Amino acid sequence: METPDRRRLAPELLQDHDRRCVKKGGGPDSCSRVECELAEHEDATRRKKAEDEWDVHFKTLDQLFTGKKFIFDRMTLADISIFSQLHYLYTVVNYDIPARYKNVNAFMELMRQTLKLESLSDSFEAKSL
Repeated sequence: METPDRRRLAPELLQDHDRRCVKKGGGPDSCSRVECELAEHEDATRRKKAEDEWDVHFKTLDQLFTGKKFIFDRMTLADISIFSQLHYLYTVVNYDIPARYKNVNAFMELMRQTLKLESLSDSFEAKSL
């Protein structure tokens, strides 16, 4: 596969490609745009597969929190662990819990208030013992 001559690409396309390029740091001629487009398609396919797998877990959690504030009527390590994992998805992976999981979203809101976070984007500091 032949790498296109970068000087012939429109400057705005070149900038867009350089910004999104999966082979960043590989030098100005490190890839062809076709390679990047294929890699982006593979990334989208992997993300869709991950979202389908997350969907199973969200359904389970939504059922688990039906009619409950916490798993065992009061906050336990299990609740903190679940919140931490979902918070990581939200803040690091930039993945919002789908709105259809009302009980999971209510749990996240309860934990946000309990931990006195202004928003889910905030981090919390654990107090040392």
